[in-house]
Amino acid sequence: MFGGWGSGVNVTGGCQCGAVRYQARAVIGTARCHCTDCQAQSGAGFGHSVYVPAGTFKITGETACFEQTADSGNRVQRLFCPKCGVRIAHIKPGGPYVSLKGGTLDPEHRVAPVAEIWTGSKRPWVALLPGLPAWEGQPEDMGAVMGAYANARTKAAYNEQADTYDRSFARTTPDADLLAFMAELRPGGRVLDLGCGPGNSVQMLAAAGFCAEATDISEEMVRIAAARPGVSARVESFDEIDPSPHYDGIWANFSLLHSPKRDFHRHLRLVAQMLVPSGILHLGMKLGEGEGLDPMGRHYDYYSATELKDALGDVGLSVVAERHGTADGMVAKAEPFIILRARNG
Repeated sequence: MFGGWGSGVNVTGGCQCGAVRYQARAVIGTARCHCTDCQAQSGAGFGHSVYVPAGTFKITGETACFEQTADSGNRVQRLFCPKCGVRIAHIKPGGPYVSLKGGTLDPEHRVAPVAEIWTGSKRPWVALLPGLPAWEGQPEDMGAVMGAYANARTKAAYNEQADTYDRSFARTTPDADLLAFMAELRPGGRVLDLGCGPGNSVQMLAAAGFCAEATDISEEMVRIAAARPGVSARVESFDEIDPSPHYDGIWANFSLLHSPKRDFHRHLRLVAQMLVPSGILHLGMKLGEGEGLDPMGRHYDYYSATELKDALGDVGLSVVAERHGTADGMVAKAEPFIILRARNG
């Protein structure tokens, strides 16, 4: 599951006395854990778990190991420093990730929790952090926690870079892809720019006479988009999509590639359900394999053309046009991409 998360920034940390040090590549998730084990090991109301791919975790210095069966039922090795007693990491033998103890990370690594787990055993005086997904016990699929982290990192990256992104990709006239999309729509039709960024495309759709709306997960991107003439923009994640059929067209130009792979097909189905019969989806995606975080912290999925066309067919959309190309991004050069237009029904 986590083999594609090899990009990102190294994290380092260690125990209180300095005898034990570690490093790992690419944080893939974080959570506040309220299980009784984490309460006991932390000496506080909860533990802060920072998940990294097991194959990237390297530790130096002498450690001791306390092994037991956790509340989840899994056998877990708990590493700590035998000199100062600080708990360093929890390891499930053969598992895909290591759970670092968040307080042991070096101060320069700002890794905030993005989920709450084991809230069923939460101390009554501990308040849950607002807006975070929560589970009463162990999530059946820890990929949900990893997905929450990917979304949080992507959102933060776009909030931080919104003005730069706006300046870098500004344009005032429709390109060939947007013109082709508009040509497929009925005059004055209702359209959605899904993942609108700074709102260039939705502004041009509105100027062309369409009833244009826009959504984005980034508050800063929505702020910029909403200031454009004729644009109605709102903050909305893919999980908050209303799946009722009410759009003649959906412009998803390099936005769904931020949906973690475990969620992509579900999100694509929601998008398809928003289209009226014969409605048109424009889908822009990067080509390749795997998923991961880029140097800016944005999560990306990569697919082959065949995988994408099969996925569209699975949700009832028929491809009517296909274009391949390469383009420079904010951090990478000449990346291959695909543009697909697909009709509902």
